[in-house]
Amino acid sequence: SAASFGLPFLIVAVLWWGDRAEFDAQCASLGRSIVHETRLVDGIFLDDSTANSFGMRYLQEEGFHWMEARSIYARNRYTRYERDGPDIRSREVDAISASIAVTATHERLSPWTSVQRVTITDRLNGQVLATAALAYFNGGRAYWLLGSWGSGSCPDPASSDGSIEFKRFYHLARLTLRPSVAPTR
Repeated sequence: SAASFGLPFLIVAVLWWGDRAEFDAQCASLGRSIVHETRLVDGIFLDDSTANSFGMRYLQEEGFHWMEARSIYARNRYTRYERDGPDIRSREVDAISASIAVTATHERLSPWTSVQRVTITDRLNGQVLATAALAYFNGGRAYWLLGSWGSGSCPDPASSDGSIEFKRFYHLARLTLRPSVAPTR
C-alpha cells in the first residue's frame, strides 16, 4: 500500500532535513574566508599532517621557495623542503626558521559534519593574517539510505559563489602571502 511506502520515505526525509538544517546553521556560523593582512615571505611553516605529501603543492603550485614541516622521522625535528628547479630537496633541521605558519586542522562537529580550517599566523606575535573553513555533510542519519545524494559541503563548489569561496579556501596562502624574491637556484 501507499502508506507502507510513504511512511519510511517520510521518516527518512524528516531525519535528513533535520540533520541538514543543523549543517546549514553550522555553515552560516563558519562565515567566509578572511584575509586580514598580506605579507611578503619566501617560505612558511606548514603545520599539517599531510605536509610531506599533499603539502608539496605549496612549493609546486602556490609559489613558495621553501617550506618547513614536522619531521615524519623524528618527533622533535623538522624537515625543510626547498625548490631546486623542477625538483624538491629536503633536509632535517632542529628548529623552525619560518616567521609565518599555515596551520590546517580537521575537526568533527557532529557525527555527520566535519570541518577543515586553514589559519595563517605570524609565529612571532601570534597575529592571525587569514582564516578559511570548509565543511562537509555526509548525509546525516539518512546516510545509509541516501548515500552521496544526501551529502553536501559549504562552500558548495557547484554554485558560482561557492566555487569562488572554495578556491579562496584552497589558495588562502597564495592570497595572503607572496614570495619576496625570486629563487636563487
